Amino acid sequence: MAKYTAQWGPKGFIVSPGKVVPLKDISTGYTLKAESNNDTSGTPPTNTRGRELQVVTLQTSYIAAAGVSPRAQLEEWGELIGEKYPLYIQGQRFGPKLLQLEDVRPSNIVLDNIGRFVSLDLALTLREYIPPATKVSAKAFSGAAKSAGSTGSAAGKSASGKSAPSKGGALAAKPSSEDRKVKKPTLAGRMVGAGVSALLKAAGVKK
Repeated sequence: MAKYTAQWGPKGFIVSPGKVVPLKDISTGYTLKAESNNDTSGTPPTNTRGRELQVVTLQTSYIAAAGVSPRAQLEEWGELIGEKYPLYIQGQRFGPKLLQLEDVRPSNIVLDNIGRFVSLDLALTLREYIPPATKVSAKAFSGAAKSAGSTGSAAGKSASGKSAPSKGGALAAKPSSEDRKVKKPTLAGRMVGAGVSALLKAAGVKK
């Protein structure tokens, strides 16, 4: 079984007796990302922000006489724009975990007398892909805060055993049934009072 020189997703580069798709050129680099802020007091300060996304460029050729269809290969690469895969060279990953196909640029296209693709060169640009971080929406955060607030209010009410006082406060409070019982004279009290009054009247004592 023939071994591929390099592979990216479903596409491969190989040199074998039955098919020739050479990896003619490969280039990449690492660049420091920097952000400059304007400062009128003197030299603009430079804030380092890590490194730029890595870019890998590849070049290959498709030749009909070498066992491939140049036109079909061009169309296949075009359909893969935006796809993300790791790049492997000699079975080992080269570059970042994911490289996104950003640009497919054919050149030196040769056609025969009836319009068939005889050969073409292809330049490919792959850019490092970093999945976006998960963000918590403000709406979800607000809902969670309201839920926490409601739980806290319920817990406070349960601990005290009483609801919060009404707007009227102490001025609007009415005497309880116990207070009314204390203030209202009992039957026995009225009878004792009447007896004392009769004795005083009989003795000629005026109030």
